[in-house]
Amino acid sequence: QNGIRAGTSMVVSAICGMTTSTFGGLTRDVLCGRPVRIVHSNAEIYAQPALAGAIIYLLAHRARAAPMFRISLGMIACMG
Repeated sequence: QNGIRAGTSMVVSAICGMTTSTFGGLTRDVLCGRPVRIVHSNAEIYAQPALAGAIIYLLAHRARAAPMFRISLGMIACMG
């Protein structure tokens, strides 16, 4: 959303969304004193679903979908 407000391209906005969500999980793990999943996990992936969700959100935004609809689509893509 911040990338959209700043007027950046879809690629930059998607990368910003992926980075924000990925490092949000890293920050959570550090603050909770747990092993950082993004570093120590062979079974879980973070960046790819986050990027997919960001791209879906941006495409829905470009199509002028309602905010709740595009947020829902992005979440489904991430959790899918």
